[in-house]
Amino acid sequence: MATDRHRTATASGKTRFDDIYDQPDPRAYFRTLAPYEYEIPHHAQAVFRRTREQRSRAAGHEGPVTVLDVCCSYGINAALLNHDLTLADLYARYTSAAITALTPQELVACDKEFFAGRRRADATPMIGLDVAANATRTRSTWACSTRRTPRTSNGARPVPACAARSPAPD
Repeated sequence: MATDRHRTATASGKTRFDDIYDQPDPRAYFRTLAPYEYEIPHHAQAVFRRTREQRSRAAGHEGPVTVLDVCCSYGINAALLNHDLTLADLYARYTSAAITALTPQELVACDKEFFAGRRRADATPMIGLDVAANATRTRSTWACSTRRTPRTSNGARPVPACAARSPAPD
């Protein structure tokens, strides 16, 4: 359940969630946002699929459409675009007692199997961009892996196939 720690001291009472965006895995994200019924990725899912289809039919376009997901965090949009899942499925999974009991390493193994079994035939190459290094690392190992493996700016291969890039260290 969300707590008062997410409330700022400002007069606006703006709710802040900075602490859930760079965890080793997305469980805190889903656990914290569930009481707020946060659904923007759910509403975006159909829009992203329609946009991808329109773009792939554009005159002069060859090859698969690649999506740049800015502020990708844990790759929720990639998971929804590329897998037969709903946001409600992700909330149910990551707030369940069985998943909560796993270590981050166990969760990675379970997620690979979970997402592989739900991969859509029309999966889209995704490039994730976010300053949250843990979240993008997690994104690379679960929901959004693609068959493409672009290189990072320093020439190294990113963590398996998702191309989730975080800025190079200063």
